[in-house]
Amino acid sequence: MKRKFTALMAAAMVASIVSTPVMAQETAAALIEEITQEAGTIDLEKEIPDSNLRKKVIDALKPTGQENPNPVSQSDLDKITSLTVNEAGISTLRGIELLRKLKELDCSGNSLTILEGIEKLKDLEDLNCSNNKLVELNLAGNKKLKTLNCSNNNLTKLDLSQNTNLENLTAGGDGLNTLLPPGTEIPDPIQLVEMVRLYNPNSGEHFYTADEAEKADLIKRGWKDEGLGWIAPDKTDSPVYRLYNPNAGDHHYTMNTEERDALKSLGWKDEGIGWYSMEEEIGVPVYRSYNPNAAKAGAHHYTSSIAEHNQLSIFGWKDEGVAWYGIRS
Repeated sequence: MKRKFTALMAAAMVASIVSTPVMAQETAAALIEEITQEAGTIDLEKEIPDSNLRKKVIDALKPTGQENPNPVSQSDLDKITSLTVNEAGISTLRGIELLRKLKELDCSGNSLTILEGIEKLKDLEDLNCSNNKLVELNLAGNKKLKTLNCSNNNLTKLDLSQNTNLENLTAGGDGLNTLLPPGTEIPDPIQLVEMVRLYNPNSGEHFYTADEAEKADLIKRGWKDEGLGWIAPDKTDSPVYRLYNPNAGDHHYTMNTEERDALKSLGWKDEGIGWYSMEEEIGVPVYRSYNPNAAKAGAHHYTSSIAEHNQLSIFGWKDEGVAWYGIRS
């Protein structure tokens, strides 16, 4: 009786709106259907055929207080703004369009050949559809998209010509033939490298490394683990060189090849590339300070914290600007 009453109310509302023959009958029918859905008559078993996807949606609905959320109302579905369904054995996204307020979707690592219904997610900002079996990808309907990872698919065509808000794109690993906005380049996927910061209480030197074995060895020698310094990319066109002074027992880090070569001529040992810098336009700065009073080790300090950098300046350290850029601190 409740559903019948809802439909009658919807029909009455439509009848009050349709005062001219301009509105076609199919438009009125669509409005009735929309109002009926809002009232709570969406059958998830019917609308979301993939049982694995359906389970994920039901799990996302449970925090709304529903014990057995089926059927559901559109208003409850609108409360879902983020959905993670990676590596869930999903073969179709049919029905995903019901989550019309979705902003973040991770459907990576499934067996998807198309992203059915994705074009109707008008609020989508973050999409990870990597490691599927996609052949073509058209996201023209997702104009708010800011971040996209579509790497490791079978893509032969990628149309992002309408995605003018796109800021971060990860693609590749599939011989991609792209149709992108002019000037857009697809970089290889960037891996994150955690740069650890250690401190020697005897010499006052700070040391930075991503090598777990090196870190463990220094801790055994009395160095203090100060945790994460910053996140670096695994490889770019901007290496940061690491040098060692065998006389003072100090390390120095620089992107400047002239500075590197000058130190080598003074007896510093070139230890090669320590890590890589991110592009300035999208990177997080790592600042460099110099202590003119340091006798031997610890003359330079590097930090992604502007507060720490400014504090050292107050204590007499010389501000030497940005040393390089990380992905994040």
